[in-house]
Amino acid sequence: MQGANLAQPSMAHMIDDQNKRKQNATKNGTNGSSSDHNVSIAYAGGSGRQPVLHNIANLIQHGIQSLGSFADDLFISEDTSEDINGTTTVGNGTPDDDDNGKNRKISCYCLPCLSCGRGERGRTNVRTVSTLFFPLFLLSFFLLDDFGRVIMRNMRIRNYGAATFGDSITRKDSLVNPVLRRKVVNEFPGIRREILFVPLELTVNVGEDTEVDAKLVGCPRGVLFLFHGCSRYAASFFYSPQGRKIVAMANRRGIVVVAFEKNDERGCWEWEEDGEVIRKTGKKFLKSRFLGSGTESLCGQDENGEAAYPPIWAFGASSGGSFISTLASKMKETPEEYTPFLFSAMNVQIMSPPEGLDWDIPTIFTVMEGDAQTSERVNQRVNTKFQGGPFHMIKTSGRKNVNPNHFAKVFEDDPQMTLAISADIHKALLTMGIIDPTNRLTSDPRQSVDAVASIWEKYDMAVRGATSKGEQEVLPFGVDHTMIRPLRPDEMYDANSIWLIEELNVAWDQHEITAEKFEEVLEFFSDYSRRL
Repeated sequence: MQGANLAQPSMAHMIDDQNKRKQNATKNGTNGSSSDHNVSIAYAGGSGRQPVLHNIANLIQHGIQSLGSFADDLFISEDTSEDINGTTTVGNGTPDDDDNGKNRKISCYCLPCLSCGRGERGRTNVRTVSTLFFPLFLLSFFLLDDFGRVIMRNMRIRNYGAATFGDSITRKDSLVNPVLRRKVVNEFPGIRREILFVPLELTVNVGEDTEVDAKLVGCPRGVLFLFHGCSRYAASFFYSPQGRKIVAMANRRGIVVVAFEKNDERGCWEWEEDGEVIRKTGKKFLKSRFLGSGTESLCGQDENGEAAYPPIWAFGASSGGSFISTLASKMKETPEEYTPFLFSAMNVQIMSPPEGLDWDIPTIFTVMEGDAQTSERVNQRVNTKFQGGPFHMIKTSGRKNVNPNHFAKVFEDDPQMTLAISADIHKALLTMGIIDPTNRLTSDPRQSVDAVASIWEKYDMAVRGATSKGEQEVLPFGVDHTMIRPLRPDEMYDANSIWLIEELNVAWDQHEITAEKFEEVLEFFSDYSRRL
């Protein structure tokens, strides 16, 4: 007991110390409060109001002091510290335990080697770090993505000027093997959609045989958005026979081609599922492509000093044609919600838009000679808006022959499609009764699905690969090796068959995407070019 009394102060001694502290507090005018507890001047009481600038200065000073204290806490020694009674403790000694954790060292979550302070103050610092650090950490990912994208785009533009992309175009009537890019566009809240596009600088080279000028890489002559029909992939624009022709004609004129995926690629366009998503992703793609991370457009400024964009055109086939008609109607109602994603002109193929939709965007309709019903409905709408003006209609030439050399001509740029293979395909079509001896289709090929499938399966990529025994590269007809890399398995399967299915449907001339007279469509677009 005597040893214990020596280790603890006597009761009288403690009361005497307490009285001395009260006397010191009274002399300092603190009404008994401890002199160690400072009150912020910014929140000090009193009858007079402090000037606004004075209060702001005090708040800034208080903030700097808090940051300084927090920095001191971060680098507090892990081995030695002083407890509240002035006793030096090593490591996690008994004072921490005796104080029920009130003086325990709090480590930072992100950097355990640092300390956020002790006790309640340390926990407050941890909450502060969490509130500030994690949002900034997530924001850094978006900033890095934008920064990297701008660097890559500038590198491509510089390389383009040096003509390092090879001989992609050798003559004006040749097809282009585009370098396909896929990009997932995310937009808050919860908007996510993939788009496919062909960067102009990776498609053509500098030369006398192409109309494309190097300055068009930064600001092209236009941007053409493509919308496919039901059961067709967005990617099929870049590997189907008709789609490849459309893309090639646009690229040769210095037009960037972009294709949107549907919510359900094997289904049709649905406004409830796709309308708002396309509006937001279209706007974001254009801004990211032509503004980058800055505010100055690659196309300069308009007369109002705002960022300018190239003309925006739209192409829609079947369900895609109906969808862009709805988009055009919405753009007329609320153009400010769509800027800069506003169409200057558009091409609606093989589709009569739904009744009740109205728009003023110049529109050229493409109808097939064999579809009299659609042709009549479109003609009525065109006459309402007046033929040859903002609304115009063109027709295809009617049903076509499928000759022995038909497929060799369609895929003249693909060495896999020889004259012998083209003749064999023609012979199989004749044997199956799909065409007659005059090389005309006997019926709608959509009614002969099994017979048509038996032919394209004979020339499936896997079948031809087994036959060649690895002596040559085997790809779907019309697909270049630069195109095959970004394709998914289901798109590869589609490419294995669409080369035959699409061509037979075009020959029947009733309901199929077509590149026939697409040069007239591009001329129409050029006549109604409008930079935004």
